Amino acid sequence: MATCYGASPLNSPDGFGAGECPAVRPGAAALDAPLDNGWLLDQVGDGFSALWFSRNGGLVPDALAQAQTNLAQRGRPVRLAIVSRETACARYGAEHEPALYLFRPDQHVAGRWRGYVPGAIEAALDRAMGKP
Repeated sequence: MATCYGASPLNSPDGFGAGECPAVRPGAAALDAPLDNGWLLDQVGDGFSALWFSRNGGLVPDALAQAQTNLAQRGRPVRLAIVSRETACARYGAEHEPALYLFRPDQHVAGRWRGYVPGAIEAALDRAMGKP
């Protein structure tokens, strides 16, 4: 059984409202869900991953894609993927509006937000890696 590290200093402050979608709050283990091409945990993989959950399959914000490029250039790659499958979006609180999650290599939630906030992924990545 997976353990939730809810009080870990490696977690970023929660970008969701109080009590909203508590099963996948920062520190929680990722929940699996079927996707069109496999399973969610396969998309999360074994490195840092940012998943953009959006029911309408909307494009990733340009600024988020640019953040991914900037991190890769700094030697800190983050895999970016869009998830639009209904079951996965429901499990991650994105039934009605998009949500962005950053997953650690151990497949626990490092941070989550209702949308992309410039600098949020970078700050969450530093925090998850124990950097000041």
